[in-house]
Amino acid sequence: MAKKMPLQQIKNELRTKYLTLVSDYNEYENINSPITVKCVNGHEIRTTLKTIRMKNFVCSTCVGTNARSESVSNRAVPPKKGFRIIGFDNATHNMGVAIFDNEKLVYYNLLQFNTGSTMQRLNKIRDLLEKQIIPLWEPDLIQIEGVQFQNNYNTYEVLTKLHGVFGMACDRFGVPMESTGSSVWRSHYAINHRNREKDKQAAIDLVEKMYHIKTTDDVAEAILIAQYRRDLHARKGLTKLF
Repeated sequence: MAKKMPLQQIKNELRTKYLTLVSDYNEYENINSPITVKCVNGHEIRTTLKTIRMKNFVCSTCVGTNARSESVSNRAVPPKKGFRIIGFDNATHNMGVAIFDNEKLVYYNLLQFNTGSTMQRLNKIRDLLEKQIIPLWEPDLIQIEGVQFQNNYNTYEVLTKLHGVFGMACDRFGVPMESTGSSVWRSHYAINHRNREKDKQAAIDLVEKMYHIKTTDDVAEAILIAQYRRDLHARKGLTKLF
């Protein structure tokens, strides 16, 4: 078993990325342990040291505000102008979200739920869906990622409950919801490394190439998940795209 990294060494490593540690040191066991850090602009990020070590790691809130594409806003949801698809990289800590109005990516963001128990976070997500996202953003369809078992029964159970939260919220408002496995939407973009970290990096690189946006894997995957459903609708002629 790898030796636990000393607190000062963690702080020194975070400092190279202009981050400070928010979590209690006792939460840290290894580089895969979820920890909360804060960027120089005060944004809190729930992530792991392994992710922070990635070359393209950035604070998605800071980068989103300064995105080069003028059609993308990280601050305010734009007025609805067409068939609106909202895509989520669904998770209970860091959840990416992206909106397409017809062919255009008009919004992306990172929703963070870093406090409370699992049930408390699930309730926060349900409140956000039912009190803000669905009534204010008026989606014509919500696309989420399907649940798949990844050798951890606890994670699988939590994600299954989250899937149910989305389903109940969409049913309450009569909004269609589609759930698609990660292998399906990734194959749409020829992302098939069979390695989670490589797949996530490929999503980051692809979004940067297509939209000139530098962001984290959560937001990049939300964009690609939403675009996957948009492309399917375009093929079926359900909305005017391109």
